[in-house]
Amino acid sequence: MKKLLIFLATLTLLQANNTMQVSDFILDYNSLQNKNVCVIGNIMSMGDDESVMLMDRQNSMTSIFIDVSNMPRETRKQIMQQCGMGGTCFNTVCGQAREIMFDKGIYVNQIK
Repeated sequence: MKKLLIFLATLTLLQANNTMQVSDFILDYNSLQNKNVCVIGNIMSMGDDESVMLMDRQNSMTSIFIDVSNMPRETRKQIMQQCGMGGTCFNTVCGQAREIMFDKGIYVNQIK
């Protein structure tokens, strides 16, 4: 019961901030294309700007590609150094929903 209450509280907070989870983004992608969205999850970098993913939770298979090439160099460097294969960074990513690497993704303009 306690886990359910925590989940509902988290869901309410996410909805209040107009932020969705990665799984919601994937399910609603067709209606979100070319719109600005904010998605919460774990950023994982695999080395460069083109290999960055946002996952529902650490080590999750539910993920999307995010394009961070528009972000400042220092931000991209921090992502590469701190959000690598050994760990992830929990953040809110905002940007335009569009195809990245032939799949559902976000062209990022802000990381909160």
